[in-house]
Amino acid sequence: MVTTLVWKALIGSAVLAQRGHLRASSFLQIMTLRGKVSMPLPENACGNMYMPFISRFNTYDKNNKLKLTDIVSLLRDAKRKAISDCTNAINSNDVFSMVTNSYKEFYEELNKGEVDTFKFTSWCKMGLDETNFG
Repeated sequence: MVTTLVWKALIGSAVLAQRGHLRASSFLQIMTLRGKVSMPLPENACGNMYMPFISRFNTYDKNNKLKLTDIVSLLRDAKRKAISDCTNAINSNDVFSMVTNSYKEFYEELNKGEVDTFKFTSWCKMGLDETNFG
């Protein structure tokens, strides 16, 4: 819910900056791959294993409105698609390709300049509370 409020506020502030015109917006988040890819990972493997995924607010889509429920749906659908893609990866080459394609897609959109792009990270559900550093 916090992520939804942040993105809604960012879209709203972009509207004010553009003198009342609603612009398309992309919102990049990261998701841990642990427990989502179908290939076996050692339980004690260390290092960051994450993948970015992109949610899009398109102004040409008449179903997209600046309501919290609509923004929640956009974020949820993007994450579900990313999780679905993860379950289809069966080896490390598939995972590598999936992650690099996600970054490539985001940077291509970022360079267009036609879309307001935002990056957001949250450490919730990243497993840091389960880590034993001692």
